[in-house]
Amino acid sequence: MEEYEFGKRVYKQVIVDGKKVGKWVVLIEVEDYDENENLIHGIDACNSYEGWNEYDEKGNCIHTSNNKGYEVWREYDSKGNQISFRDNKGEKGSAQNRYNSDDKLIFVERSNGDSGKIEYDENGRKIYIKMLFGETVEECFFEYSDEYGDKPISKKKILNGELKTEDFYEIDDKNSWVHKKSIREGREFNFWADCEYDENGKLVKKLIYRGM
Repeated sequence: MEEYEFGKRVYKQVIVDGKKVGKWVVLIEVEDYDENENLIHGIDACNSYEGWNEYDEKGNCIHTSNNKGYEVWREYDSKGNQISFRDNKGEKGSAQNRYNSDDKLIFVERSNGDSGKIEYDENGRKIYIKMLFGETVEECFFEYSDEYGDKPISKKKILNGELKTEDFYEIDDKNSWVHKKSIREGREFNFWADCEYDENGKLVKKLIYRGM
């Protein structure tokens, strides 16, 4: 198993506004992907977390486990959206999904009373999600560039009417983000990703660094 020097201060050439510049950064996360670019393993050093995912032949994540002893199993409908889950703590739940004429998920209602709606642009890209968790309202907005297809270049999260986070992405020529500027409750954080690809151009590993 590879060993990583999490938290060690290093000086790297990174991308900012399309240009390479030198920055002091620290490694905080590692992600491993399978041949279909599904995330199969992740380490988040900031939260002392390590997790593993398993997928079915359609690319649906059917089983997740982590180093904290938690496991969850999921089932999906024919369109690839989750309809039930159960975990090793005894929790379980189900969901009813509704679709538009293009088979895009537009509404979900969960057995615990949570619900959500999704809206899309004319290209079928997700632009708005509104979730109701009891008395909590969570809204997410997505923006795209024609250059990067279905990869969002910005995301915004609003909780009960209050802006919580805004993320802005720079994307490489293989459609993976390499720089993320994140504004969280007024504070700016910057993250950079070193992406490793196989001979077919598929993402196999991502090392994520945080700016100092």
